[in-house]
This record gives sequence, C-alpha cells and structure tokens, in this order.
Amino acid sequence: MRESITIQGLDFAVHSPYEAGHQLTADEAGVLNQTFHENLRNNFASTVKDYKAEHGDDLPEAALTKLQEEFDEYAKDYKFGVRRGGTRAPADPIEAEAFRMAKDSIRAKLKEMQRKADASDIADAAVRLLASDKGNAYRTAATRRVQEAQKIAQESLADVLDNLSAPTEEKAA
Repeated sequence: MRESITIQGLDFAVHSPYEAGHQLTADEAGVLNQTFHENLRNNFASTVKDYKAEHGDDLPEAALTKLQEEFDEYAKDYKFGVRRGGTRAPADPIEAEAFRMAKDSIRAKLKEMQRKADASDIADAAVRLLASDKGNAYRTAATRRVQEAQKIAQESLADVLDNLSAPTEEKAA
C-alpha cells in the first residue's frame, strides 16, 4: 500500500510495509519499543512536572509510589495514534497562561491547607475555576502577562535583528 507524505512542501509516494499482524524483526521491535518509551516520557512529563511543583524536586516516597502507579496505568492503557481525553492546557496563549495561573493558585491553596491532590485533579479544578465567575479575573491577569512577555520578546528580537543587519567595519570593507 502506498501513501503520500509531504517533505518540505513536496508530496512523495511512500510504501507502508506494516499492517496489523505484521511479524516484527528484532530491529523493528526495538524501534517500536523506543518510540513507545519516548511517547510515554513525553506524554507523562507534565504529570511529573505537576508532582514536582506540588511536592518539590525531592518527592517523598509516597508521592513516588503514587506517581509510579499512575505511570503504570497510563502505560498499560497507551495506544499508538490514539489521543487520550483529559484536561490539556489550551493552545491560545492567554487561555494557557490563565490555566497555568489557576493551577498555581490551586496548588498554593492546597499547600496552605496542607492537602494533596494529583495532577489531573488539579487540572480539573483549574478548568472549573476558569469556568466560574472568577475565570475572567484570571484571564485579565493572563492577558497582561502575555502582552508583557510579547512586548519583551519584540524588543529583544528588534535589538538582535538590528545588531545582525547593521554592517560592521569588516563587512563594509
């Protein structure tokens, strides 16, 4: 079976040698396992990051055990090419920043109350918080942060580009 892939804007016909029931060679199995491990690492990184944000870099044994259990469950249910549901940060920079701020607020409040929650519960609570009447306050603050970051980026970029495009004495000679 041949499919089309695009490389640098050009379409190429490519043979697809693998299909359900294909017997893997040792090398193919190695590549597939490597890809599986990379996908698990990439997809689970935010959960680990959330745990570290909540507990610090030196996770207590109980948190490590809980994290390993969550990872085992994720790995057991993982399917190539299937997107999992769940709470993801929005793609819009303002919504993403508001989501991050809401999660940080929830973590801080939990810490103040000396309570724990796992990353998915915190993310779900952040979604609910942003959907509440307080959500607009987070979005307003997020808008200011994003605009400030964009301003800094533009100024920094302008400085860098000015220095690149300015002729030096060596270039002029």
